[in-house]
Amino acid sequence: MSSFQKKIQSHLPQNFAAKLIVVLLLVFCVVLIFVNLRIYNKRRHLNSQIESLKNKIEETRTTNNNLKQEILKADDDKYIEKIAREELDLQKPGEKVFSFIDKSPQDAKETESSKNIFQVWLDNIFNFMKNSF
Repeated sequence: MSSFQKKIQSHLPQNFAAKLIVVLLLVFCVVLIFVNLRIYNKRRHLNSQIESLKNKIEETRTTNNNLKQEILKADDDKYIEKIAREELDLQKPGEKVFSFIDKSPQDAKETESSKNIFQVWLDNIFNFMKNSF
C-alpha cells in the first residue's frame, strides 16, 4: 500500500466522526426549531384565549354594574312604570296603546309568492343580469 492510501484511511474515521457530529447538530437544530414553533403556536393560542376571557370579564362587570343600578332604582315609581310599559307591555286603565309593526322578511316572501310565475322569472333574470355586470 502506498503512503497516500494509508493517509486517506487514517483520516477517514476522523472525517466520518466530524460529519456525524455535524449531522447530529443539524438534526438537533431542526428538532429545536419544530419544538419552538409548537410552543409559539400554543402561546399565541393561549394569548388569544386570555384576551377573550378578559373581554368576557369586562362584559360581565358592565352587566353587573347595570344590574346594580337597576336594583338601586327598584324603589322608584317612575322606573317601575317604565319597565312595566316597555318590557311587560302593561298599560293604565283607560289608556290606549298603539303599536307599529314593520314588514318582516317573512311578509316579503309571502308577497313574492303571490306573484305569477312569469313575474318571478323576469325578476330572477333581472337580478342575474344586475349581479353579472
